[in-house]
Amino acid sequence: MPRPVLEWSVASEDWRNTELDNRELILVCDHGYSSILAASTLVELGREAGDIEGGFAAWRAAGLPVTTPRLWDGLPGMAPPD
Repeated sequence: MPRPVLEWSVASEDWRNTELDNRELILVCDHGYSSILAASTLVELGREAGDIEGGFAAWRAAGLPVTTPRLWDGLPGMAPPD
């Protein structure tokens, strides 16, 4: 999900994706820099959120499972949650 729509999708009454309600959100970016800021913002908005230290690069370097993402032909960040 692109950073500019994160708060709308998670916390806005008008735009919120209700499938994410009552779930702890773990955010992942390439190297962990953007996701820690995004997670902090969500915590300030009253959500349970965290990130993966070192981001996707650290995940992959640790040998953790990685799959090919499914294709989405809609607007970026607007796909339904998995």
